[in-house]
Amino acid sequence: MRLSKLVIGGAQFGQSYGIDSSRVNQKEIKKLFNYLKKKNHKIIYDSSPNYGDSEKIILKMGLSNSSIITKIKDIPKELDKIKAYIEKFVIDYNKKNQKNIYAILLHDEKELSNLKRLQFITKIFIKMKKHRLIKKYGYSIYDYKKYRKNILRAKPDILQFPYNIIDNRIKEYHLKELKKKNIILHARSVFLQGLLLCESAKLPKKFKRFKKTWEKYEKELKKNNQTMLQACLGHVLFNKYLDKIVIGFKSLKQLKEIDKIKLVRKNFFFPRVHIQDKLFLINPYKW
Repeated sequence: MRLSKLVIGGAQFGQSYGIDSSRVNQKEIKKLFNYLKKKNHKIIYDSSPNYGDSEKIILKMGLSNSSIITKIKDIPKELDKIKAYIEKFVIDYNKKNQKNIYAILLHDEKELSNLKRLQFITKIFIKMKKHRLIKKYGYSIYDYKKYRKNILRAKPDILQFPYNIIDNRIKEYHLKELKKKNIILHARSVFLQGLLLCESAKLPKKFKRFKKTWEKYEKELKKNNQTMLQACLGHVLFNKYLDKIVIGFKSLKQLKEIDKIKLVRKNFFFPRVHIQDKLFLINPYKW
């Protein structure tokens, strides 16, 4: 697999994260960074000030041949206060980290509900691009259908959204229309915080009611001669519209496994689940 397609998710570097609520220790983070540096790829790290010490750790490890995507939220409601708030965030960030932001993403999709406000914020980002304070800007979302019209009108550089074998809220024709607008597409939650890589016998307590579904999932994989990892990665990497895949790692072993995996172009369909169960599964904030 090409590491150049990856954006390294940094949430688990600075806080407990995933279905096991674990955090990567400093020793393992150092191993991950050293491995990536040796590969000599221009790596992009995805983080946020809301991910605990994540950004501090990433920057401490060095960004000599890499870049960072950060996120901004809690933007003031008053229009006359927005510009100063965003400018301070970006200037302070660049000064503190001695490197300009590669991309800044709106971290609250509710900001997309008001087109006038969204366009006002977007104009600020565009001006910052002209002054080379940032290279790109965009939005991190959950529900594309809900904000589709405003996203297409505002035309961000980057759109980041959940996309995996069970979460099909954003359809193929949606991806196609976004690419027509030259929007860079970043898929996240490829493994659904590790849930889609979990064996039925090892499902955490809160997911035990889905044991039969997971057994069907394993049965389909066996029939398809695929591992969970191959099915999840194949679903995103063989999609011609997706530019980058955001993946978080808990260990160097996981990174090496993904780096060396052999993928087969096969369609895989997750077993059907009741709509309410599906809404629970694809929304980690409901867990």
